[in-house]
Amino acid sequence: MSRSITINLLLAAIGLALLWLLTWPVFERVRELRASAKIIENEIAAEKEAITKLAELEREVGSHEDALDRLELAIPAKRDIASALAVFEEVANANGLVLNAVQFTEESQPSAKKPAVQVVNALLKLEGRYGSLQTFFEDVEETFPLMDVVSVSFLVPQKTGVEEEETLINPILDITLSLETYYRNL
Repeated sequence: MSRSITINLLLAAIGLALLWLLTWPVFERVRELRASAKIIENEIAAEKEAITKLAELEREVGSHEDALDRLELAIPAKRDIASALAVFEEVANANGLVLNAVQFTEESQPSAKKPAVQVVNALLKLEGRYGSLQTFFEDVEETFPLMDVVSVSFLVPQKTGVEEEETLINPILDITLSLETYYRNL
């Protein structure tokens, strides 16, 4: 009987070893699959979050689209110095000012990224009376809605001799204007 118990125990041990050898790789594979399933679940959650953020950004861009359309209408698509010069000259003459000089310079951007809006500086030297300058500004504002006045300087030229009373009360001024206008970089 002891021999049959030993054989039974030996067969049971071999059976358990075979069972262990056959099932252990399956358990390892299940463990690996569970770990990869968890990683995939995390990736899916991250993708869903990214899709949600993208949808929010699309809504935000859509809400600003009207403002962008209005801005595109207000800012010219290209730099047009010739038209600006013609407008300055026409408006100056219409308001009793003499346009003596105009100088245009474009602001350079130090960054490698091209800005969406480019700034053009205009330096105008005019001659005329103060009231004419006021109407000049009104007319330029109607023509160039997005133009900023950076600086205005006046100089009353020294006259010699007898001058009319009108000239003393409302003198002819040498006026220097620094303006900024804008255009879109396409």
